[in-house]
Amino acid sequence: MLSMTCFGYASQKTDFGYLEVSIKSVNGRFLELRTHLPAEFYKYETDLKKKVSTVFQRGTVSVYVNRKKDHKHAKANVIVREDLAKSFLKSIDQLSKNLKIPNNVSFDRILQLPQVFVVEEDSSVTKSEEKILFKLLSEALLKAKVEKVREGTALKKDILGHLSTLKNLLKNTRQVSIKHHKNLKSLMDIKVQKVDSVTDVVDQRLAQNIVDQMERSDIAEEITRFSEHIRSIEKLIHVDKYVGKKLEFYTQELLREMNTIGSKSQIVKITENVVESKSLIEKIREQIQNVE
Repeated sequence: MLSMTCFGYASQKTDFGYLEVSIKSVNGRFLELRTHLPAEFYKYETDLKKKVSTVFQRGTVSVYVNRKKDHKHAKANVIVREDLAKSFLKSIDQLSKNLKIPNNVSFDRILQLPQVFVVEEDSSVTKSEEKILFKLLSEALLKAKVEKVREGTALKKDILGHLSTLKNLLKNTRQVSIKHHKNLKSLMDIKVQKVDSVTDVVDQRLAQNIVDQMERSDIAEEITRFSEHIRSIEKLIHVDKYVGKKLEFYTQELLREMNTIGSKSQIVKITENVVESKSLIEKIREQIQNVE
């Protein structure tokens, strides 16, 4: 059994600087992949999602890629906008003539003109960095998978504990129900034995009422189905595959059968067991919502 909640992280130094890949997953009914990438890595989004989907089947999975620049080794190009400088000088010369003020623009002043010199840093992704990206993704996915197994093992232990308690409650419920039916049958036998010409009609009606009560309170079938659902859940949680949806179905069936048992029985002890059982089923359902 695998958990949907997990985290994986990997990082490495590159020619550009530093690259980090982290994966975070939380529970969700379906698989939803979200990527958070630098603009230069948008072209890899489809391939990243394909690789992630080989590990995750359900859950909201977020993939973060962080690219840090090493300014000490950054590559940059200086571009001189000669056309812009000429345009500035032409405008200044025209302004000088219009205002009849000598044009004393020096070369130092030209160097200070905005945007004449443009520094462009090379942020392109090299083949080497591309390989590192997918290598780090594989490492992060592996760590996430290990955590999925670890968290799944912890969930399995908790669920098995709840199921064990449920089985004990069900056993007690069965015993109380059987004892109650025996008491009703004994009461019916006594009433039938006392039948005479005077009380014939009254006792027959009473006996029939007892029979009807026995039929209405018979929970044997519900107990049998409940036991079968527990066995199905126990089998599934020992499977290292994607069983979350099946477990959700059987949990709903457990709750349905327990509700029926509660509605049929008027015995205080059985009602107490039903309340406690429903509380345990709800805990199991909450935990199963995190199972992939």
